[in-house]
Amino acid sequence: MKSPLLNTLVFVFGFIIITDLFAYRAIRFLMRGKRKFWRRFVGAVHFGITLAVLAGFLYFFTSVTAERYGTFRTFFSGFVMAFYVSKIIFTVFVLFEDVLRFFEWMTERYRKRNVQKIEEKGGMSRADFIYSAGAITAAVPFYLMLRGVYKSAYDYQVHRVKLEIPNLPKAWRGKRIVQLSDIHSGSLADIDAVAKGVQMVKDTKPDIFMFTGDLVNNFAWEANDMVDIFRGIKADIGTYSILGNHDYGLYHHWESKEAMEQNFRDLVNTHKEIGWNLMRNEHEVLEIGGRKLGLLGVENWGHSARFPKRGDVNLAERGMQKVDFKLLMSHDPSHWDAVVRKEHRDIAAMFSGHTHGAQLGIENKFFKWSPVQYIYKQWAGMYEQNGQQLYVNRGFGFIGYPGRVGILPEITVFELA
Repeated sequence: MKSPLLNTLVFVFGFIIITDLFAYRAIRFLMRGKRKFWRRFVGAVHFGITLAVLAGFLYFFTSVTAERYGTFRTFFSGFVMAFYVSKIIFTVFVLFEDVLRFFEWMTERYRKRNVQKIEEKGGMSRADFIYSAGAITAAVPFYLMLRGVYKSAYDYQVHRVKLEIPNLPKAWRGKRIVQLSDIHSGSLADIDAVAKGVQMVKDTKPDIFMFTGDLVNNFAWEANDMVDIFRGIKADIGTYSILGNHDYGLYHHWESKEAMEQNFRDLVNTHKEIGWNLMRNEHEVLEIGGRKLGLLGVENWGHSARFPKRGDVNLAERGMQKVDFKLLMSHDPSHWDAVVRKEHRDIAAMFSGHTHGAQLGIENKFFKWSPVQYIYKQWAGMYEQNGQQLYVNRGFGFIGYPGRVGILPEITVFELA
């Protein structure tokens, strides 16, 4: 077992055990007035779940074949994440009570006086109230996250967007560009649901189809079951794709550099098998009625040091003939502010993905929030500045947490105007 994997296991196991001990202490306090049988039963269930979670993590972390999500792993991962997010919330309440108890102890010690306990008066103690409030509060995300796994993970939403391009040639008005992003094939266990989502894409009858990166999580073989499904997407003018940060296989500890390079070659070939024109810092000029669209596609460029910076718009533009307007596919939206808006003012619109909207948030007519907004300024939907536009797709698949809460998977249909 390689040391990075061992370090991860030690961290995960330590986190689980410490969180469980805090939670169990509060549960035992709340159960103190119950019959002995029920106290033992609840304790056994609690530690039984902990042992099952530890065993599951040990298997999934050490088995390469488990890196693709099956149905069992999907629901196991979803349950564990829901369970421990809730437990973390519960633990915050436990720690809050501990802090209050500490200050109470300090008051008693240094002021030499005893504080009368609330339970002596026959009411609910402060600890009872705080622990009970914590348990009720923690139950809400537990329910929402489980629901996000079994109901929302494949609840594809079609977003129809009018993409207004200044001085757009009449020949291009009304043409439909359909975008998918972040399929993450290795996470998708319900092939039938994916096929239904792809049928929704086909029903939009795209003139141009674009996929903006992250076909897989790590391995090219993750997409093997998806090739025939996605091959069914046709577009009158063309189908195009780019790479995302996960497509390079950088998050797996490979046995050799050659193995990683072969995996990447296999992934590039998968794009060809599907029928997508993979653009790696390249362009294509598309013409209707003598009016030309310059479509550029670059490799991944991310502002974070964790993500590769291989995207090169200058290289993609090299040799491009004069066109009426330009569109850019670039996986990471941070590329827009950092490079595109500053150095490529003639690009009318950029299409990205990457953020998934964190797969978690609130989005309606009046309010839009996700924790990912504290990392990415542009994280879902349309953005405009100084005449240039950026659209961030919320993603077709998922990674990590195998579900969606509030931010649903997306198929985007743009109508040029």
